Amino acid sequence: MEELKRRHNMHTLSGEWKGSNECHVANAGDWLLIWCTTDDLAIFQRTGSHDDLFG
Repeated sequence: MEELKRRHNMHTLSGEWKGSNECHVANAGDWLLIWCTTDDLAIFQRTGSHDDLFG
């Protein structure tokens, strides 16, 4: 997780997406990935530009 935080600006979200994480996809400009985790799974929820995801 530290690598994602350092290299891809990973952070936790709030509001509608509380409990989920978001990071920038490498070399893709304004392309983001939103996911949540359980004990042993990562569940990808959405992907798209910042405008696509957050308006």
